[in-house]
Amino acid sequence: MPGVFNSSAIKSYLSKNLGLGSSRSDRVLLLGTTLEPPDQQKVAAQHVERYMRYFGRDSRAGEAAFDQENATNLALQAKLDSINREHGDTYIEGIQPRSDILKARHFDSSWNWFRQDALLMYYGRLTTVDREITARCIALLNRADPDMLQFMQYNINHCDASKGETYRLAKEFGQKLIDNTREVVGKPPVCKDGAFPQCIVLQMFITDLFLV
Repeated sequence: MPGVFNSSAIKSYLSKNLGLGSSRSDRVLLLGTTLEPPDQQKVAAQHVERYMRYFGRDSRAGEAAFDQENATNLALQAKLDSINREHGDTYIEGIQPRSDILKARHFDSSWNWFRQDALLMYYGRLTTVDREITARCIALLNRADPDMLQFMQYNINHCDASKGETYRLAKEFGQKLIDNTREVVGKPPVCKDGAFPQCIVLQMFITDLFLV
């Protein structure tokens, strides 16, 4: 409605053209407030389109994205249905993951590599005393903790010395390394080349072992 066509103008119009009194005109106005003009939504949509063009946006962008997502879902569902028809439910159920990735434990710290170093020492062929063997032992001592002792002791306890000289040597050497490790648990790291008493003791027991 034009801005000048207010309630007084409407009542005057109804009185002159339809012969309605003041009370009946009020009833017409009250009824009119409940009846939205049939072209009102179209006008609002036109205003929205104008504003979208002004801001350089597409009013159908969300609908287009939804259509694209729906098409992708349909394609994926078609592939799953094809696999299911080919292999059946038994195969699908059999390849489902059994573990929860959130419960996975990652040992990527250098302080956890002692397990691998200990196993390399355990399964390696000990034939001579050299700086590499000594360095490995010192590295194990520097990272010693109660878990390491338990890990090493388990492997040594299950080493059968009756199988041969290699097994006997590994068991004897491993037990001495465990005993030395137990003495340094909780102590600060030591030297690389034997400047501290722990290193000297370690080199002595390694040398004595191979001289036997």
